[in-house]
Amino acid sequence: RMAEGVVMDTLELADGTSFAGLKTTELLEILKITKGQEGRKIKLVGSAADVSEARRKLVVPSGKLGITFKYSPPIVTRVNDDSPVRGLVKEGMVAEVLILADGTELGGLDTPDLMLGLREHANTEGRILVLRDPAAELTGNRTVKLGPGKLYVTFKGNNPPFVVDVNGESPLYGQVKEGCYVDKLKLEDGTEYTGLDRVELIKALADNKESEGRVLYLKDRKTKPTPAGRMVPLPAGKIGVSFKGDAPRVTGIKPTSPIMGKVRLGLHVEKLIFTNGEELGAPSFDELMDGFMDSADEEGRIICFSEKPNTGTRNITLPSGKIGVTFRGSPPFITLVKNDSPLWSRVSQGFTVEKMTLPNGTEYEGLHTGELLQLLADHAGEEGRVLHLRETRNRVLPKAGSSRRLMVQPPPKKVEPIVEEEEGEMGEQPSPVKPMAAPPAEEEEGLQVTELVLPDGTKRSGMSQRDLSAALKEYSSEEGNVLLSYNAAKGVMEVVKTD
Repeated sequence: RMAEGVVMDTLELADGTSFAGLKTTELLEILKITKGQEGRKIKLVGSAADVSEARRKLVVPSGKLGITFKYSPPIVTRVNDDSPVRGLVKEGMVAEVLILADGTELGGLDTPDLMLGLREHANTEGRILVLRDPAAELTGNRTVKLGPGKLYVTFKGNNPPFVVDVNGESPLYGQVKEGCYVDKLKLEDGTEYTGLDRVELIKALADNKESEGRVLYLKDRKTKPTPAGRMVPLPAGKIGVSFKGDAPRVTGIKPTSPIMGKVRLGLHVEKLIFTNGEELGAPSFDELMDGFMDSADEEGRIICFSEKPNTGTRNITLPSGKIGVTFRGSPPFITLVKNDSPLWSRVSQGFTVEKMTLPNGTEYEGLHTGELLQLLADHAGEEGRVLHLRETRNRVLPKAGSSRRLMVQPPPKKVEPIVEEEEGEMGEQPSPVKPMAAPPAEEEEGLQVTELVLPDGTKRSGMSQRDLSAALKEYSSEEGNVLLSYNAAKGVMEVVKTD
């Protein structure tokens, strides 16, 4: 009469009492208590997915229950270790109805009334307590309206923050379950916040705690946030969106914003595309603001958003003429952007030049400052040159305790010195650059040379700066590699023997 895999939905006794959402132990206990009764019925369903766990009827044995209730309606706040119903009841359940042995139902009870009913009938078998599990009801997405005052809800995590505790005194008790995460907070004036971390969420709630119209949008933690990645055309003028952070992200959207509904809070700005095709990629906050100001009258700008901050590379299309930017080092990095530079809102100090592409498609990589300046000067009259930049904070730096070797290939011929002009901007004429071997990788300032290995295998260590300079000059014309080795350990250099 029964097949494997079916699930018990309800148990109905001869007197019409019905039990639903029972655990196996509860079912066996009820069957044992009512084994002398005829006419009991069990309703079966096809799978566990058809059974609701939100409500259950608990057969209460005589004697003390070992359960603590608080608040109104009564909420289970503690189940003693020696409770006869331990494992059948859990903290957070709400007592809805107490059914006495004679069938009398006591509903709408507060905690004192419930405790009185249990005590007065403590020696009676067959009492039934109807419990509701709020956590079992709270699945999927929920919209919770918040009244003024404290919430008594604890949040943790930053991506995004999620509920870890709902105090019994919380006005949200029974509406919010542990584990759900905050998708969005909407204020009474229509301002929406998404992508908040825990601190920002708590601050936003606290700053508006007296507001009547706050709304909290929650999602089940099993549900993943909607992936982001979109391009939004912008009209001329203000866009009614607030940004924050070095890698700017959306922190506020005014109800009157022309892009309301096309962007959500928490998204990061990937790039801003101007109407002339130039792109401002991975902008800092100041660069983004400058970009908006410089293009405020342009219709058709495009702003690109992503879920994660874009702190990588950016490609800058250069106009003809001087660019008003100073470079230093190898590879070249930006040390100054002049106020009258056409790239004023496009680049900032610290960006490193990875390569340069000419309008005809020719690419130059591994440049040092002198070579870059020469290329900029040689092609100053051309439109469409592109600088490929990377933010300094994305460079890979050596870890503490790592040992490194720097291979230096001296050129076979003496090279004309490269004069690095103080301004160093495109249009100035540095000394001619002759072909030479690839320059060494850029090293961090403060590194100390601890050993010099000459082509014949001779090693020298403990040298002064003068000794090192003299040795390099002495062997500069010889064939072979010169090996410099050093070790970085907690920022302190030390001699490390390397093979």
